Amino acid sequence: MNIWSFIDHMFPSLCVLCGSQPVGIPNLCVGCMNELPYADQYGCPTCARPMVSATPCGQCLKERPRFNRTVAALLYRGAATRLIHRFKFQGDLAAGAVLANLMVRAIGSETHVELIVPVPLAKARRSERGFDQALELARMVARAKGLCLVLRGVKRVLERCPQSTLTSWEERRRNVRGVFHVEQLRLTGARVAIVDDVMTSGATANALAGELRRAGASAVHVWVACRAGVDP
Repeated sequence: MNIWSFIDHMFPSLCVLCGSQPVGIPNLCVGCMNELPYADQYGCPTCARPMVSATPCGQCLKERPRFNRTVAALLYRGAATRLIHRFKFQGDLAAGAVLANLMVRAIGSETHVELIVPVPLAKARRSERGFDQALELARMVARAKGLCLVLRGVKRVLERCPQSTLTSWEERRRNVRGVFHVEQLRLTGARVAIVDDVMTSGATANALAGELRRAGASAVHVWVACRAGVDP
């Protein structure tokens, strides 16, 4: 037994959610692992909106998104919501590591991506939280998948109200129109994955995907920790 195994054996980590001893990786106990609402059963094949079957949702049939497909680790409810809140609003990087690990599991053997682009966070919210949750998730996922992380050239150029304050698809789409800009970044033929913590309507990912395609990306996927469902 090496020193790290000895330390883990003598001083085991605590479950990120309930505080009991975890079993395996990520740092969650068996009970909390079983409580998580995994998004691996049914969903729209393009935007991962929760569905009763793996068929395209009405919104994607009405207007095809600029991204190709979405992979979500969890549904945004219950224990998953608590994980997101601890990471996003309390700065709990251990909760972020759990989410990133679950994302990597959900992504699996995805081979159609070369670059990872985190959704740029508004400056006001970055200052308020002290960190960029999408960037932190993207760092961990990129490291685990051995992919290149794009840190420059993709910017949020307009500050608008938070998407969470809006309800309809049309309101959210208008709110992110012209918000992102790709500059001095050649993506000709590149296959890109957008990384974010929560996807609700998909309007933010759609707006960013449009800019990445205008910069030359041949395919854009979306990887998120949680997928919420809202009425369009």
